[in-house]
Amino acid sequence: MLKSVQDYAIFLYAFHLWGIGSLAGDLCAVNVKIKHSLCKMIAKLSHCLAFSEPKKLSDILKGLPNLKCHADAQAGFSGARNEIETNLYLSNFNTIMYLSFLSKSRMAFAALSLVLAFTSCQKDQLEPVGAGADLLTEDRSTQTVAQVASSIPDFSALVAAASKTGLVPTLNFSGLNATVFAPTNAAFAQLPAPFNNAANINAITDQATINTLRGILQYHLIAGRRNANQLPSINPYATFKPQGVPFDRFIFATLHSNGSVFINGNSRIVTANVMASNGTIQVIDRVLLPPTQNIAEIAIGNGNFTALVAALQKTNLVNTVTTNSTRTVFAPTDAAFAQLPAPFNNAANISNIFDAGQIQTLRSILLYHICSPRIFAVGLQEGQQPATLLGGNQRPTISLVGGPKIKGNGNPVAANIVTADIFATTGNIHVIDRVLLP
Repeated sequence: MLKSVQDYAIFLYAFHLWGIGSLAGDLCAVNVKIKHSLCKMIAKLSHCLAFSEPKKLSDILKGLPNLKCHADAQAGFSGARNEIETNLYLSNFNTIMYLSFLSKSRMAFAALSLVLAFTSCQKDQLEPVGAGADLLTEDRSTQTVAQVASSIPDFSALVAAASKTGLVPTLNFSGLNATVFAPTNAAFAQLPAPFNNAANINAITDQATINTLRGILQYHLIAGRRNANQLPSINPYATFKPQGVPFDRFIFATLHSNGSVFINGNSRIVTANVMASNGTIQVIDRVLLPPTQNIAEIAIGNGNFTALVAALQKTNLVNTVTTNSTRTVFAPTDAAFAQLPAPFNNAANISNIFDAGQIQTLRSILLYHICSPRIFAVGLQEGQQPATLLGGNQRPTISLVGGPKIKGNGNPVAANIVTADIFATTGNIHVIDRVLLP
């Protein structure tokens, strides 16, 4: 009965001694069991190779993750009449096997197929095991990110998501060298179904939904190992997520005054710097969701910002909030604009402004509402004066007493930040109830 990677290595090596083929590689690198579904996959591949069925072989290989530059195990073969080499990544949360098969004898692979097909293997779905999240305090430096996650019960949703989306090889790759932001089960529970727990994730069959989940998980990985206290010093970070729309793959780290580190303003690192063999894990309490719209698109889609949209268009500042990922916009509502004298008091009047002086005045007012870089609510501090695109000493002042507020130099009273951290691809929007005056 073949139960482990070592068993498979010994079995295949026996075939080599019999002169049927040669297999070289590090198949014994990880001592874990193989899932039943993967055993069936090996058997099918072997059968296709043995009987020269390339179309079926292609169908089986379709959809398998294609990781490059993984040279932990390589096999070389020569002198076969019908040479077929198949590079296959088989993985679960505790192993990556890189198998290379050569059909030198059809009967040999047929025999291998039969043996593997009847092998007793582990169940299809891996479930994390372990005593609890306190296991994170143990030394994990010999385990990959995938192995750490699979050993912690509080990561069962993350385990299921990585398995469902085919990202296990990435998390198990010895050369990953990344920082992984790992949401807990409680973090996943805040999402709508079917992303809210391991059972629902395991039940997903719709490919579009799986693709969405894959993008979300990729959004939790950045290149290089980063300690939590280092993160706020460099922003933004490009994630492993492929770009869908401009600037949708970046994340931002913010240091709170109490010492906590937040990602994208709302996800707190609750356990920092878990050192795995191939990366650093930062445990977070909210799942990171990539933005899908820029600042202008959000404002246009929200009926409360018609005056702001009209002002951006009239002053040719739309590109300012759509072509850079590091803006902060303190966005006055239509009710805030209504407090101004005409012609600045509503969208219709703003659209009908043609006087160059008035347009310039409006432009200065808008630039006074736009800051760079991104400012998240958790990073606001009492007395802070963020630099605006108006330049010079034209800086509004932040106050936190009685709730977050911002006051322009020309305002008698401060504006309330009524909604904070609307997360856009090109920046953050903080909704305010007064127009800031320089």
